[in-house]
Amino acid sequence: MAGLRGVVSAVDGSYVPIKAPKKDAHVYINRKCFYGVTLQAICDHKLRFLNTFVGYPSSVSDNRIFRNSGIYTKIVANYGEYFSNHQFIIGDKAYPCNRFCIPPYIERAGITAEQINFNGLQAKTRQVIERSFALLFGRFRRLRYLDMN
Repeated sequence: MAGLRGVVSAVDGSYVPIKAPKKDAHVYINRKCFYGVTLQAICDHKLRFLNTFVGYPSSVSDNRIFRNSGIYTKIVANYGEYFSNHQFIIGDKAYPCNRFCIPPYIERAGITAEQINFNGLQAKTRQVIERSFALLFGRFRRLRYLDMN
């Protein structure tokens, strides 16, 4: 995975558009100004979904959703069941930094060349989750197109 040893998968969230709910509709409006729920997914280098978690309103942060997901709770309780030593998943800057999840370094004054290099490799590796989402949502667009014709 782009030369980063130990990376086994990537995590991210994606908005799934929904009709405005009758109750608490404002909670479902996301930063892109549409109603939605967040689909959190973890995928491997072959673009296969290993875990999904859905249902939180899309106004809720990825970090909060991840920390409240079943997979997070299970990994915290039993790291060895999911990872060997020095293995981890990667996420974008919204995700926590801990033993099993590594986000990019925050680029502030004083960031080192090694940290900038890591961020580049991490971003390149993290593209697998973006591509997985694109394939998933593309499949639904194709099906909807076929239904229209």
